[in-house]
Amino acid sequence: MDNAKSATSLLKEIRSRRIQLSIDDFGTGYSSLSYLHRFPINTLKIDRSFVNRIGVNGENIGIVQAIVTLADNLGMDVVAEGVETAHQLAQLMGFGM
Repeated sequence: MDNAKSATSLLKEIRSRRIQLSIDDFGTGYSSLSYLHRFPINTLKIDRSFVNRIGVNGENIGIVQAIVTLADNLGMDVVAEGVETAHQLAQLMGFGM
């Protein structure tokens, strides 16, 4: 991530070989919104820390829904990590996942 120009070039080369790319643990660490336009990404993986809290008093519902909407608007797929309950699954399916 120290050299975004070099990383972008390398990722474009990988994509040219029909390899799909994902941002893991989206919403944490190095996963920044600026990378979504800079890098040729196919899939956003929502970090399990957001998914785990969906069922706790409705926490993180807005964040998860925003990530799903963002990915949809950018033509990306979405994967939710750590789905453990029927309630979490139902919430995610309600967002169009």
